[in-house]
Amino acid sequence: MNFRISFFNKTLFKSNIKRIWWVSALSAICMFLFGTMPFFNEVQYYERHFPEDISTELASYFSNGMYYVIPIIGIISAVCLSALLFVYLNRANAVSCIHGLPVTRTELYFTHTLSALVLLIIPFIINCALWSETFIKYHISADVIFKCLYLYIIYSLLAFTLTTLVGMFTGNTAAQIVFSGVAALLPLFFTGFI
Repeated sequence: MNFRISFFNKTLFKSNIKRIWWVSALSAICMFLFGTMPFFNEVQYYERHFPEDISTELASYFSNGMYYVIPIIGIISAVCLSALLFVYLNRANAVSCIHGLPVTRTELYFTHTLSALVLLIIPFIINCALWSETFIKYHISADVIFKCLYLYIIYSLLAFTLTTLVGMFTGNTAAQIVFSGVAALLPLFFTGFI
């Protein structure tokens, strides 16, 4: 007797990627427009005005500017991905159809989560490839990129998990997005920042 437990469904994964690839593409474009392009503009500025200490200036700009822009794009993408991947739970016919397939609910959840992780990481990798030439040219440490990647992954997964959790309680996609935003701001209310 073959005993096999799988938490992943390859067909469902391919379906998720084909269905929601555009969120990842839009995220990559936003990262390019709001993160990579300003960084390249700063590179040109520092090449003209501060050629002697360009490495430290660029590392400082990347650390201060990109650490805020890139995770915000990741959070917005994660909220959209969660709402789109689990939208079928808000319609009785879709739930009956999906849960009638020979796929367990555990496989559904883990496959959707892995799909979201892949769709969140791809835009960062694309933009990271664009930054790498500049980092190599000016001998900037790769730690700066890894710190940005760490923040991006942590914030994106936290937003995805929170939005998915809120979506399981609300039963409405619009309410899921609104309440996940409220839940994300809740710690700021408790600590008194807002």
